[in-house]
Amino acid sequence: MSSPLTTRRRLTAAVLALAATTLALAACSSSGAAESSAAALPSGLDPQPLAEDTTVTVSVGTKAEYLGALLLADALGEFEKENLTVDWVDLPSSDAVPALAQGKTDMAAVGLNATSFNAIDGGADIRLVFPGATKVPADGLYVAIDPATGQPKDVSTIAAISGPAGISVVPITRYLESVGKTVSDVAFEKVDLADMPAALDAGAVDAAWVNAPVTTMLEETGRYQRVVGYENGEYGAGYLMGPNLLRDHPEVGQAVVRALARTARDHLSGDYKTDTATVAALATALESTPEDVLSTPALTFDAALPTDAIQKAQQAWIAVGDILKADTPLEPTAYLDGSFLDRALGTT
Repeated sequence: MSSPLTTRRRLTAAVLALAATTLALAACSSSGAAESSAAALPSGLDPQPLAEDTTVTVSVGTKAEYLGALLLADALGEFEKENLTVDWVDLPSSDAVPALAQGKTDMAAVGLNATSFNAIDGGADIRLVFPGATKVPADGLYVAIDPATGQPKDVSTIAAISGPAGISVVPITRYLESVGKTVSDVAFEKVDLADMPAALDAGAVDAAWVNAPVTTMLEETGRYQRVVGYENGEYGAGYLMGPNLLRDHPEVGQAVVRALARTARDHLSGDYKTDTATVAALATALESTPEDVLSTPALTFDAALPTDAIQKAQQAWIAVGDILKADTPLEPTAYLDGSFLDRALGTT
């Protein structure tokens, strides 16, 4: 007999968008039974296959290298070792978060932006359980160079995929403070990643927060300077679990986190791009080529959930205004459940 999770039908973006038109969930605390079940969950990173083949529905807005733990756990058989199968759903964060909170999906691989924190503040039973890449060397704020001085131009407009509502606001704030400005002194424009070079070339924006591999395109022009990037622990994406895995089937949630952490340890440590099998698997998962994968430096994948950058991001969102619904930052206990990772690492 298949698990209750396997009986869910594949969800399409159109269906989920309709399901996401309302989000009025009351916060759900663990029942005594759920607490008892969680207390009995196994620890350690070695595979501990579930009793039945179980499908988990995971929403992904963009399959990118910073989600390497998820992509490689699937491609290299780490999920299979846990008796797990991933059912992929293509959803942007704006749809992914409500769908997750409503139990329409099991996990969401999303950029950590204000959408998630506003949903949690509104009562959504979703929690951050595992990080994406914890350091992305190539990504950063690129500023147009003034031909007369050879120095970065004064910044008054910044392009970013999520505007100021993503974690990138933290390093952006750091740069602005270094030139005597604050996030309130500049205007943010939401621009798709592929359109950022054109926006910069046209002078529509002075700077852009750019992700690899578009960073390579800008560097080749010689007209833009990377002035700041993420520091270790300022991870811009992560994996959120909803009530299906947090409460109803924590043993499945534990198996998912175990596979992610094992993948980070075994396949994404150090300069993983020296391993041809890893590069080939990433290229296939990203619908790219090994040459493209090798064109950017290896990322850092730590099995850790630091919260300093998230707290700073919330403070910046409040400073900008009209982004975060709360007038004070949510405490980590409101948006994070580190128990799954702690058990996987044997720290509980």
